[in-house]
Amino acid sequence: MLPLTEEQSDMPATAEQVISIDHVAKTYGETRALVDTTFAAASGEVIGLIGHNGAGKSTLMRIIAGITDPDEGALVIAGEPIAGGRGLSPRRATELGIRVVHQELSLCANLRVYENLVIRYPGRRGPRWRRDCRALMTAALDRVFPGHGIAVNAQVGDLSLGQRQMVEIAVAVADVGTPMRLLMLDEPTSALDAVTAAQLFDYLRDAAGTGLTCLLVSHRLAEIQARTDRIVVLRDGGIVFDGATRDIDRDGLVKLMGKPGWRPRRRASAASRCGRPP
Repeated sequence: MLPLTEEQSDMPATAEQVISIDHVAKTYGETRALVDTTFAAASGEVIGLIGHNGAGKSTLMRIIAGITDPDEGALVIAGEPIAGGRGLSPRRATELGIRVVHQELSLCANLRVYENLVIRYPGRRGPRWRRDCRALMTAALDRVFPGHGIAVNAQVGDLSLGQRQMVEIAVAVADVGTPMRLLMLDEPTSALDAVTAAQLFDYLRDAAGTGLTCLLVSHRLAEIQARTDRIVVLRDGGIVFDGATRDIDRDGLVKLMGKPGWRPRRRASAASRCGRPP
């Protein structure tokens, strides 16, 4: 990782290191998805993660979320070492405070909005889970998207793509009884209009003020430059820049990414179907 910038060096010495990745590598056949990647994030940072398709962004997020094991390297999450970087499950990552909004919507189209909460967090099942999940989803939507107009009893398949994106985000940030330390968002505004996107960024900034770390992946460079404190650029599986947002302009970012005209993958327009929770 590149040396800390002046802005990063000025961070309070008491800032908690939420995650540390040391020399992580991941290969799929002959494709090197991540190469000797070292990265750390402290509480309260809003970090933009950018790079062209295939740069390693999704692989890095999947490793942090416990979805994919690295081939090499070590992780420390919330002070807990993950032996060899392996053995971190999605459930354990959630328990340690990692939440993810994936680029491809993971909602179950045939379920109601609030029922998707218990699909993501099975531990919410209990005698009064329906009542509790309705309340949790309402609170999460109200917190991030005031005036959203989404009924938590609505079936996800009846919602617009933008509303589904709002629900996906609300599910990720819902107060389910475990701490939320790191929120990773992959292209979260691709289906949002200007108003709801602004509401999301207002929420992220407020949450960062209370210590939440945000890792934002977006192809919208203006969004990254306006809404983050720090930018990390990945190219061909390695970090080629890690510095304060104020220290680099758009042209510099495009050059570092190394692939003009970069665009994200098209978001899936249909949610999957799931069995209704008992």
